[in-house]
Amino acid sequence: MTFISVVSDATVRFYSSDFASNLRSRSLIFLNSRFGMVRSLFSIIKEFLVTPISAWTRIKEEPYESFLSNLFYPLVAFYALAAFIGNWVDIGRFSIEESMRHMLAQVTSVLLTFFFSSLLIKELFMRLENKEYHIHFIRKFVGYSLLLKLIISILLELNFPSIVSVLKLYAPFWLMPLALIHYFNIPKDSQLKYYVITVGGVLGLSFIFDKFLDIIIS
Repeated sequence: MTFISVVSDATVRFYSSDFASNLRSRSLIFLNSRFGMVRSLFSIIKEFLVTPISAWTRIKEEPYESFLSNLFYPLVAFYALAAFIGNWVDIGRFSIEESMRHMLAQVTSVLLTFFFSSLLIKELFMRLENKEYHIHFIRKFVGYSLLLKLIISILLELNFPSIVSVLKLYAPFWLMPLALIHYFNIPKDSQLKYYVITVGGVLGLSFIFDKFLDIIIS
């Protein structure tokens, strides 16, 4: 029996074994879940760009765990990858240490903004309305408000033209007024002060954390 025939026979036996069958099925499940996650992310982005009013109405009923798994965590993961690659391209040489520091600063800033601005907005809303919102409800609002800002940040990390940075600044200003009406149901005469609170809370803390972490980690 030749070496090739031995290898061929072993290969056939392996592919027909239960282990190989389980491995193939698990691999397909893994790939489908990842591609499904990407498709879900793009459908959410499309919904916000085309029909933002219906998007905010739907989000009110969306489970918090679904928001984290289908939008926030995948988007933060894409941002981390873009920050790592973008820093590598930007400095013109491969440095794991510098790329890791840059990625850590950017992702930490996003997470700190997400959690701390949610707490701040929850507290301020409670003082103004004497009504306590569940923290998960507030976090969904903050996460979706950061949606376009994160996408534009990903594009900037990948060296898209710097003119895109203008959109990064103004994206939350466009999404938040619709949220006050269709997500929080804020009365028209009170929307301005809530608008100032939400924009100030999210963008203000984002700016502070960005600068602080640039100094500490960079």
